[in-house]
Amino acid sequence: MSATEEIDLIRNTANMIKAFINTDEVQHMKRRKGFEHYKNHLINIFPSFYEDFETLFNMIIEEKDTKFLDHMLDGLEDIENGKSRETVEKDLGEQLASKYLYPKINK
Repeated sequence: MSATEEIDLIRNTANMIKAFINTDEVQHMKRRKGFEHYKNHLINIFPSFYEDFETLFNMIIEEKDTKFLDHMLDGLEDIENGKSRETVEKDLGEQLASKYLYPKINK
């Protein structure tokens, strides 16, 4: 599998999990049976994604912000399309600094 295909697989599966966990049925199950049951249910449905990307899987099912993941995947695509790794890393670093560092130091 090429890097581009893997990036697409990550994006598509992440979006599929997000859509699935936002259904009324799954939200109801989470409230009624608890988080551990909910997590195990999702692991059974998406076992490969859980095995390959456990941290990302947990971020998604815990409904944490995954916007920076999109930026990272965009960066990987940029590298695949010829952009230098150094430039992509600098851009990602600047995005992180803008969100977390600069507000603290009033830049």
